[in-house]
Amino acid sequence: MLPTLLAQGNLPTMANLCKLRLRLSTTVAEIPIIQSWPIFQSLADLIEIEFVHKAENLDFIHHMEWIHAATDQARQEGAICL
Repeated sequence: MLPTLLAQGNLPTMANLCKLRLRLSTTVAEIPIIQSWPIFQSLADLIEIEFVHKAENLDFIHHMEWIHAATDQARQEGAICL
């Protein structure tokens, strides 16, 4: 995860304006690795983080299906998907 996400004017500012959720598509095995990153806890303190893990071997098709589903869900919730 990029430290620029926590830079002033990025997620900290957006979190004051609206509810944010960061969805990460990854494998089950990678979740504890991501959670161990120093920046993870800083992000988790700021916004909701959701792991989406439908497959062990993520491929292009999985990512395309996932982004379409995420966009559809955002639309249904009156949200946006970035």
